[in-house]
Amino acid sequence: MAAKAIVSLIRSDEVVSNVISMLDMLNPECQNEFHGILLQIQALLETHLHSAQGNLGIQKGKRNEIVSLYFLLVIYKKEG
Repeated sequence: MAAKAIVSLIRSDEVVSNVISMLDMLNPECQNEFHGILLQIQALLETHLHSAQGNLGIQKGKRNEIVSLYFLLVIYKKEG
């Protein structure tokens, strides 16, 4: 899946700031792009959340931010 390609390009300490930037880029009028960005965010959060659980290079504060962003995405997907 193309959305997963971004995961290897972003370091764990940059995940939160990159996800926030990606959320700022969302344009609901362009559904295909909107969906693609959400898939990229999902891949980032799932991968880095998994590594955060193993304490692989992510500070506790960042781990909490990643978990929060992931749950917001899950809630958004259920409502949409």
